[in-house]
Parts: sequence; structure tokens; C-alpha cells
Amino acid sequence: MDGDDDDVGAWFPCPFCYVEIELPVLCFHLQAEHCFDFKNAVCPICAANLGKDAISHFTTHHVHSIKRRRKSPKSGSLSNGTNLTREIADRRNMHETTPDPLSAFLYNVPISELQEDEEPSATSDDKSSTNEEVDIKDNEEKRQRAAFVQQLVYSTIF
Repeated sequence: MDGDDDDVGAWFPCPFCYVEIELPVLCFHLQAEHCFDFKNAVCPICAANLGKDAISHFTTHHVHSIKRRRKSPKSGSLSNGTNLTREIADRRNMHETTPDPLSAFLYNVPISELQEDEEPSATSDDKSSTNEEVDIKDNEEKRQRAAFVQQLVYSTIF
């Protein structure tokens, strides 16, 4: 049975980012990624004093959150730091593929609509070429402003 226990790793969901971390690496993750200070620390889950050994607190008081997984042959040869780096990179990639919940509040003009707006102004005979150029420049400036505001909002959120 001891051989089976060596192949099983204990994983605990980070209370801040909910990424499942191996228990031996949890303290390092909390300090490195979330600036968590273990001096006089309070458990972020139950608000109890962590004491000197945070890992034992998590294993005794939050045993229901611990998940056991079998280690793959590849993960046994990698260091815990490499696994942690991969998990963080996977989490970042997940965020890039998921749509932003606030994107509905931003003004997104599809490129096709911009092109449709420019075509009638370019083909109309009653406008002079200077008015057409001004309209095109105005549309381009509005598009650039909208893109700038979107990037500004994204940078403050993430």
C-alpha cells in the first residue's frame, strides 16, 4: 500500500486563485503569487490562526478540500517549481480564451460596419473629397480611441 501512496499526490485549491496546488508547494505559491505573509497569519478559508505550520492546518482543518491524484510518469521527473509554473501558465492561457464578462459594456464596432459606413461616403457624389477624407479620419480616430479605452480597461482589470 505504501507504493500506492507514493504515486498519489495531495492537491489543495488555492484559496485566492482556486488553482489546485500540491500541498508541499502551497506555502511557496501563497507567498510568491499572493504576497501572503505567514507571520501572524490568519487562514483565508476559516479565519483561524495558522500557527507555525500552515500545511498541517490545511491538512487537519480543511481535509475535505484536499484532492488526491495519481502522478503521471512525466510529473514525477519534473520539479515542483516546474509544475507550478505550468499550472500558472495554463491558468493564464485559460483567461485569454475565456470572454471578458465586462466586454458587453465596451463599445465594439465590428470592422464590417466600419467598412460599410465608409463605402457610402466614398461613393456619394454630393460630398466633396475633403469631407470624405475628414469622415475617414474621424472614423479612424474613433476606432483608435475605442481601442485605447478597451486596452486601458483591460489593463486595469487584469
